Amino acid sequence: LDTTPIDSAWLTDYATNSGAAAEFIHVRAQSRNLDSVFFNPASLLPVSVPVSATAVATSNTAACKIPPLYICNPFEFEDGIYKPDLLQTSFENGHLHGRLIRLHPPGSSTQSPGNFGFLSVNDPEVNSGARAISDLFAGRENGTCYSSDTVETKPGASAGIRAGLNTRFDMYMAPYQTGGRNGPDGFTAKTSPNVRKGIYPNSNALGVDDCVTNGGGIDSQAKIGDDHVWDPTLGFNADGIDDYAYGLPDNLIMTPPDAGVAGAYIGSGPWEIQEYLDRNYGVGTYDPDDIPNSFRGSLSYSGPGDTGPSRYDVYSWELSRPNDIYTQRAAGDPSVTSPAINGETGEAMCKPAGSAQVWDPNDPDQENLDPRVLPVAIIDCGTYGDENGRTNFPVNSYASVFMTRPMMSYGPSSDATIDIEIIDISGYGGNGSLETFIREEAILVR
Repeated sequence: LDTTPIDSAWLTDYATNSGAAAEFIHVRAQSRNLDSVFFNPASLLPVSVPVSATAVATSNTAACKIPPLYICNPFEFEDGIYKPDLLQTSFENGHLHGRLIRLHPPGSSTQSPGNFGFLSVNDPEVNSGARAISDLFAGRENGTCYSSDTVETKPGASAGIRAGLNTRFDMYMAPYQTGGRNGPDGFTAKTSPNVRKGIYPNSNALGVDDCVTNGGGIDSQAKIGDDHVWDPTLGFNADGIDDYAYGLPDNLIMTPPDAGVAGAYIGSGPWEIQEYLDRNYGVGTYDPDDIPNSFRGSLSYSGPGDTGPSRYDVYSWELSRPNDIYTQRAAGDPSVTSPAINGETGEAMCKPAGSAQVWDPNDPDQENLDPRVLPVAIIDCGTYGDENGRTNFPVNSYASVFMTRPMMSYGPSSDATIDIEIIDISGYGGNGSLETFIREEAILVR
């Protein structure tokens, strides 16, 4: 690049007057004459030398210490037309507030809005199998930095993502069932303190068993409630049986992303926040109006988001309440009274004995992010994924997403999904919480 002529064509292509479009900055100091201390032998006068300076610089932005997870932008299209900045404008206007997004694992076909998958990891221990890829989803620091321009994706089974992510909800499937529920190389997963997830445990002669080791679906250890989960065919409460565990529910309206993948959905409008509070803390105990609300839209807002508290607002409020109210056990099945009620608690009950793995939001020495908040890359799969076998994709943005529930399947033939709220994005329209992970560097080119 140092030998490239800096002419009018170069300035037009790379160093425009628009800061947003410029790829390089060309700085030129005005030429001035410098009177030297040396004399011209012919005139015996000081020599005057013209002096000028030029420099070219660029910048590089990268996201570091994030899990190797990307999602295909659910807001890539509007009425079938590509809208590269729809995600940013929607977030800025409050259109994403309180909207649950159900992400579907990739299949054999080209990925589309609403899919999720792996990012490539530049770690020889992980790539050789000496260190588990699932650990990077369970909270181990990822040493790979990802450019803000492009990312490299990597094929992989979603089971590796599920095993790691679900440790954040106090759920330990292989390889976290052995060795004190640590990973194969001794890594201890980091678990959220509030893991309420809409699963009620078995009650037997020995008491209540809160532990779930099968991260994929309904098993003999616990029952996944479906009253709060929307089914595309049957709506809520698909099995017609009232459940006694009620996690953070879907929106009352759930629709597929525009030009999106089958199995992915985006919520619109309100969600049953009062029902969530009543089922878990007693009818009328708490009022949604008393929960701090991060909605950033106007009072006259009429968009697709929810103007009330988001699920992340409720989760944060639960963590901030005195006496750790999230540890309160819900009433459960009224027909089960012995040996104990089988209602769900939000407390992490199955963490490795004697470990300090549960994240403490009040501990200033714990710099790691809340385990249920993930920084992820967002790419426009529908626009750039039409080339067969393509693995290098432009980055639309990075986002912080809140996991509303574990990665699970809600039926015998359905895929395990990742259900999230977007709580911040990089670039304009965001609120700046991603600065911890976004590294910006100035690079002198010449």
